[in-house]
Amino acid sequence: MERSKIQVLYDDTHALFSQEGLPTFQQIHYLKNLLDKIEAIDVGIDEFGLCDSPMSDASGDSGKGLLCGQGFSEITYIHIHECDKFSVSRKEKYHI
Repeated sequence: MERSKIQVLYDDTHALFSQEGLPTFQQIHYLKNLLDKIEAIDVGIDEFGLCDSPMSDASGDSGKGLLCGQGFSEITYIHIHECDKFSVSRKEKYHI
Protein backbone atom coordinates (compact mmCIF):
# COMPACT_ATOMS: atom_id res chain seq x y z
CA MET A 1 0.00 0.00 0.00
CA GLU A 2 1.38 3.38 -0.98
CA ARG A 3 1.96 5.83 1.87
CA SER A 4 0.37 9.29 1.72
CA LYS A 5 2.60 12.36 1.37
CA ILE A 6 1.80 13.26 4.98
CA GLN A 7 2.76 9.76 6.17
CA VAL A 8 6.06 9.92 4.24
CA LEU A 9 6.77 13.34 5.78
CA TYR A 10 5.95 12.07 9.28
CA ASP A 11 7.99 8.87 8.93
CA ASP A 12 11.04 10.62 7.48
CA THR A 13 10.86 13.50 9.98
CA HIS A 14 10.51 11.09 12.88
CA ALA A 15 13.48 9.04 11.66
CA LEU A 16 15.61 12.13 11.11
CA PHE A 17 14.91 13.76 14.49
CA SER A 18 15.12 10.48 16.44
CA GLN A 19 18.85 10.35 15.70
CA GLU A 20 21.50 11.72 18.02
CA GLY A 21 22.77 15.15 17.03
CA LEU A 22 21.49 17.80 14.70
CA PRO A 23 20.26 17.07 11.17
CA THR A 24 22.55 17.95 8.28
CA PHE A 25 21.80 20.65 5.72
CA GLN A 26 21.04 17.93 3.17
CA GLN A 27 18.53 16.27 5.51
CA ILE A 28 16.77 19.58 6.20
CA HIS A 29 16.71 20.33 2.46
CA TYR A 30 15.18 16.88 1.84
CA LEU A 31 12.38 17.61 4.35
CA LYS A 32 11.82 21.04 2.81
CA ASN A 33 11.39 19.41 -0.59
CA LEU A 34 8.83 17.00 0.88
CA LEU A 35 6.89 19.95 2.34
CA ASP A 36 7.01 21.79 -0.98
CA LYS A 37 5.26 18.86 -2.67
CA ILE A 38 2.30 18.81 -0.26
CA GLU A 39 -0.90 20.19 -1.77
CA ALA A 40 -4.22 21.28 -0.26
CA ILE A 41 -5.84 17.89 -0.93
CA ASP A 42 -3.06 16.17 1.05
CA VAL A 43 -4.17 17.97 4.24
CA GLY A 44 -7.90 17.48 3.69
CA ILE A 45 -8.84 20.58 1.70
CA ASP A 46 -10.79 20.30 -1.55
CA GLU A 47 -9.19 23.32 -3.22
CA PHE A 48 -11.44 23.43 -6.28
CA GLY A 49 -14.58 21.77 -4.93
CA LEU A 50 -17.89 23.52 -5.19
CA CYS A 51 -19.85 23.01 -2.00
CA ASP A 52 -22.46 24.86 0.01
CA SER A 53 -20.90 24.30 3.43
CA PRO A 54 -17.36 24.39 4.83
CA MET A 55 -17.40 20.59 5.15
CA SER A 56 -17.93 18.61 1.96
CA ASP A 57 -20.61 15.93 2.19
CA ALA A 58 -20.19 14.45 -1.26
CA SER A 59 -21.11 10.81 -1.57
CA GLY A 60 -18.57 8.19 -2.57
CA ASP A 61 -14.81 8.36 -2.15
CA SER A 62 -14.12 11.76 -3.69
CA GLY A 63 -14.73 14.78 -1.49
CA LYS A 64 -15.91 12.88 1.58
CA GLY A 65 -14.81 14.63 4.74
CA LEU A 66 -12.76 17.28 2.95
CA LEU A 67 -12.88 20.93 3.91
CA CYS A 68 -14.24 23.01 1.07
CA GLY A 69 -11.53 25.33 -0.24
CA GLN A 70 -14.15 27.88 -1.27
CA GLY A 71 -14.51 28.79 2.43
CA PHE A 72 -10.90 29.96 2.75
CA SER A 73 -9.18 32.94 1.15
CA GLU A 74 -5.71 32.04 2.40
CA ILE A 75 -3.96 29.71 4.82
CA THR A 76 -0.99 31.12 6.72
CA TYR A 77 -0.04 28.20 8.98
CA ILE A 78 -0.41 24.44 8.75
CA HIS A 79 0.28 22.35 11.86
CA ILE A 80 1.12 18.84 10.67
CA HIS A 81 2.46 16.97 13.71
CA GLU A 82 3.85 17.51 17.21
CA CYS A 83 5.43 15.16 19.75
CA ASP A 84 7.97 15.47 22.59
CA LYS A 85 10.97 15.50 20.24
CA PHE A 86 9.82 17.63 17.29
CA SER A 87 6.96 19.37 15.56
CA VAL A 88 6.23 19.72 11.85
CA SER A 89 4.51 22.81 10.54
CA ARG A 90 4.69 25.25 7.70
CA LYS A 91 4.19 28.99 7.95
CA GLU A 92 3.56 30.53 4.57
CA LYS A 93 0.70 32.20 2.75
CA TYR A 94 -1.27 29.84 0.55
CA HIS A 95 -3.88 31.55 -1.58
CA ILE A 96 -6.84 29.39 -2.40
